[in-house]
Amino acid sequence: MSQSSTAEKVVDLSLISQKKVLFSGKVYSVCAQTDQGGIEILPQHIPLICILQPGVLRIKTANNNTTAIEFLIEGGLLNVQPGKINILTDTGINTGEMSASELEDAIFKSKERLRKQQQIDFAASLTELSALSTQQRVMREIGKIRER
Repeated sequence: MSQSSTAEKVVDLSLISQKKVLFSGKVYSVCAQTDQGGIEILPQHIPLICILQPGVLRIKTANNNTTAIEFLIEGGLLNVQPGKINILTDTGINTGEMSASELEDAIFKSKERLRKQQQIDFAASLTELSALSTQQRVMREIGKIRER
């Protein structure tokens, strides 16, 4: 297979949260939920900008086209350009890297911070708790809640 035909079958993806780059690499496809419904982005997709809904983002990498990497995202922005997909999200968690007990612990700690704060930043604390609760709901829906 020639190098040019291989290049046409993959696209560069950057998945970036407010805190860090969650994923960067070549992919075969990206599946996400937009404000208009589900979408799958393949190489050579037309240029597109859309709003992403909270939920699961599935990525089939160029290294392993048979299994998908899944991220729980809190919504965001999807930008598709020739040869490049950029996804910006508030928060994102690789579902393969978090167990149910870790998620429960994060929710507990978030609730404890809310209870203990002297000068409460309700907006930040409630946003964090809401994000964790959404991640928990989505993990239940996709059957990823498991103990490690």
